[in-house]
Amino acid sequence: MSTATKTAVRHAPAVSVPRQARELVEELVSFLRDPALGDPDQYEVVETRLEGLKGVVRSIEEQLAGATDELRAVQHWFREETNPLFFQSGFGRRIRTWPEGHPGDCVTLEQIYRNEPSSEGIGRHLDRYLLSRTLAVAVRSRMRMLSRLLCRRARVEAGGGNWLNLGCGSCRELLALDDDSPNRTIHLVDLDRNALEFSKNLLAGKKIGTVHFVPENALRFSRADRSLQRFGAFTTIYSAGLFDYLEDGTLAKLMGGLYRSLADGGLLIAPFKDKHRYDTFDYHWLSQWHFFLQRAEPDYWAMLAEAGIPQHAVRTERDDTGVILCFLITKSAAPPVPQDSATPPAEQDQGGAVWRVDPGDGNQGTAG
Repeated sequence: MSTATKTAVRHAPAVSVPRQARELVEELVSFLRDPALGDPDQYEVVETRLEGLKGVVRSIEEQLAGATDELRAVQHWFREETNPLFFQSGFGRRIRTWPEGHPGDCVTLEQIYRNEPSSEGIGRHLDRYLLSRTLAVAVRSRMRMLSRLLCRRARVEAGGGNWLNLGCGSCRELLALDDDSPNRTIHLVDLDRNALEFSKNLLAGKKIGTVHFVPENALRFSRADRSLQRFGAFTTIYSAGLFDYLEDGTLAKLMGGLYRSLADGGLLIAPFKDKHRYDTFDYHWLSQWHFFLQRAEPDYWAMLAEAGIPQHAVRTERDDTGVILCFLITKSAAPPVPQDSATPPAEQDQGGAVWRVDPGDGNQGTAG
């Protein structure tokens, strides 16, 4: 009995696996077992073969359209069958097994930020492939974008401010600040104490203000009254990747609470992934990273409307990859400037952002 057959028996799926999926696994396992693929000049061959699987996967997804649980079971079976080979990649093992208990932990993100394969042979090629996928590139780009935005805020606030970072992770974006700001207070919030310890070590010696490390659930900040009483009004609030993991209703409550926790002139920086700008194959099949929600730009506008955030307070920017759509929300006591254009407000260009809110089509979020 072959190793592939033994694995299949040991991890018998709870649902019927389509013939295409079985053939896909047999082909992939046979291909990746070739020792010659570990040679340094074979990366492009590995990359091309993995990219070529997308067509077959799309066919399977179409076959199981509407049967979400069954599709997830087949994807799980696929990963189980290929684990012995993908576990040769240290990064591949990590994003399939979640050693910290959840996806997107700070150690995983740090590996993405460093963008350096750490395995050998075929494992090194798999490291390189996974680190070069669209969302990995976008995560690095998002960090650079946050660094630029925070440096901009530091100049606007002239060395002061009361900042909040939710789901802070490693806080690498704060390394870009180059001002010594004793009047700035930064609250770094994360339930993962390892992340807080990592960020504490990373920021050691960095003079960016008074930094507080807060081991707390970010959802507690949905209550603006509680946040204001405990921390005061914030001049800058941001999070790198937390918002993508929250269901629509929960996200709207949190965003509304954060907006109401801003001081006048304060800024809420909210980056999101645009589902139309990346392929889910690498995250639903090759890795177990499917718990961030699949949303598009209209979904975000609908969520902001539900949160009670006025349209005139919002503008958008995209990162360099175009995958990350960042909402920049400013709280202002001043009323919005009247619009005398004949163009409907939902279609006007506001500082580089095209408004696409359709009040009659408000709650079309799609989970994936």
